[in-house]
Amino acid sequence: MPEEGKSLKISTISLSVAMIKFWLEQPDKADLDLCVKDFSSAESVLNQVFDWRFAAGGAVLVGDKLLTILRNGIPDLPKGHIDAGEIARIAALREVSEETGVRKSAIAGALPTTFHCYRIDGLWILKKTSWFFMYAKADFLPAPQLDEGITDVQLLAEEEFDAFFSKTYRAISEELSKAIRQQYKSMHPK
Repeated sequence: MPEEGKSLKISTISLSVAMIKFWLEQPDKADLDLCVKDFSSAESVLNQVFDWRFAAGGAVLVGDKLLTILRNGIPDLPKGHIDAGEIARIAALREVSEETGVRKSAIAGALPTTFHCYRIDGLWILKKTSWFFMYAKADFLPAPQLDEGITDVQLLAEEEFDAFFSKTYRAISEELSKAIRQQYKSMHPK
């Protein structure tokens, strides 16, 4: 494995696949940087290691507050799988509604896409989540989707963002927090 802070450079696809599989089996994972020559090489490597899933979700402002959920005891943003034939934007609006009770939301723009992997029944899954910045009216009754492990729907003021981002999933805290804050500030300048 590479020393901490150093990228792993692999020249062949088969060696890349083997290295990723080895890395996935390690109990204490450091970051793994995979350097490839082009997108098709990266896609080839990832397709040999992972089964793909596609999801969409939203960072929703309700007035001047961020809509969040508590899923399986972890603070999160509403998101879920994209159904067959569905586009990401429509899936994001649907998932926000299903998971939180918000019925009328609108997309203001795209946020960065995130990727994360997990294991189910011995199979490694790579989930690509398309995120959108959204807004909704405050006239809704929070309705957590209990069958999805969602036990609470919360509206967070700006001063609560740090606590949320420090406790949520890494993909959200590292990839989305800056973009969400920038969008928030552009909509609510002081």
